[in-house]
Amino acid sequence: MKKSLIALSVLAGVVGIAHANETTLYGSMAHSVVVAKKDNGSSKNNLDLDRSVARFGIRGNEDLSSGLQAFYRFEFDVTDDGIYGDASQNKGATRFAYLGLKGDFGTVTLGRQNTLFKEATSFNDNFQDVYFKYHHGPNRLSKVISYVSPDMSGFTIGASAVLDGDNSVMKNSDSKGIDAWEAAAFYKANGIFAGAAYQSRDIGKKTEKYYGGSIGYKDDSTFKVGLGYEKQDKADSYYNLAGEYYLGDNTFRAGFGYKDNKGKNDDWFEYALGYQYNLSKRTYTWVEGSYYDPRAKGKDENYKVVVGVRHDF
Repeated sequence: MKKSLIALSVLAGVVGIAHANETTLYGSMAHSVVVAKKDNGSSKNNLDLDRSVARFGIRGNEDLSSGLQAFYRFEFDVTDDGIYGDASQNKGATRFAYLGLKGDFGTVTLGRQNTLFKEATSFNDNFQDVYFKYHHGPNRLSKVISYVSPDMSGFTIGASAVLDGDNSVMKNSDSKGIDAWEAAAFYKANGIFAGAAYQSRDIGKKTEKYYGGSIGYKDDSTFKVGLGYEKQDKADSYYNLAGEYYLGDNTFRAGFGYKDNKGKNDDWFEYALGYQYNLSKRTYTWVEGSYYDPRAKGKDENYKVVVGVRHDF
């Protein structure tokens, strides 16, 4: 009886450790065939196989004392030249590399991660290969320290800074400390999302300021619809409207984008349609098309149509 009790105690301890320290390997692979394309006035209707997604990573967490939790994530792009590829051509091979702590105080994250600006403005990022390629990026940055508050009935606020004293991340900056910083606010509850962000970047003799946000609603069984907005201070504005409709294993998508640069000869409209069929929970295929319509005289329209397949693990 004593041996049985000891064995059960050991087993319970092992199970407890397994739940307290979890690591997951994950990844995605997707390829698409470009069946029609026109870019900068040149039509390219020859078949072309593109790698849409090729990445893998690990993420994990560990439960600490007093309700504190540590977490981490490493994620890498796989290029045609290998995992890291040609460093001169593929400086974004490492997508994520961060460590964080989470507790009653909120979440603190250190390392390469998504910007709060991206989190606030990407609700309508629904398409695989087309549409919404315009963005006041970068989407991810290294040397970032970020704080997000605890959830307050769906509301959170956050702030982050790029601590880049040697200017290796923000290369145009001459700051010896904080090269960029941002603040954001979010609401996520009952299918509703709303996010707004402000970002400031030191670029030497001046500071660039960006504003953006998105708002929308998603019913996981029926539809998703949202509005987005981004603006560079004293420069261009970008608006987008997009939606999805779910019918069993089928997803139908549509989107519209408009860039307004106060008549400086580079305003444009963009339209996109897409269809996705889920072969399983982790594998799906799609067809997408986009049409780019510049407003300025003498500029050529562009379009792109792709068919693809993706597997996530």
